[in-house]
Amino acid sequence: MLPNELNYLVSLEQHRDRLRALERYRLVQLADLQRASNRDMHRRVVGWVGGQMVRWGLALQQYGPQPQQPSRAAAANRVR
Repeated sequence: MLPNELNYLVSLEQHRDRLRALERYRLVQLADLQRASNRDMHRRVVGWVGGQMVRWGLALQQYGPQPQQPSRAAAANRVR
């Protein structure tokens, strides 16, 4: 092989190595972004489910026995 041809092949392989390293770096960045967006989505879902559970609980409390409020006369008699 001629020296110029050998230099060309070496530089071509180095270029391919740099492209592979850049692609790997971009994949790592993309994975980090997806992980962050998944965390945000999970928080939103958990927040929504929590809100729904509170609404359902409030609605279900209407079906149960309502606590009796003592009258003022009964409350006055207890204090004495």
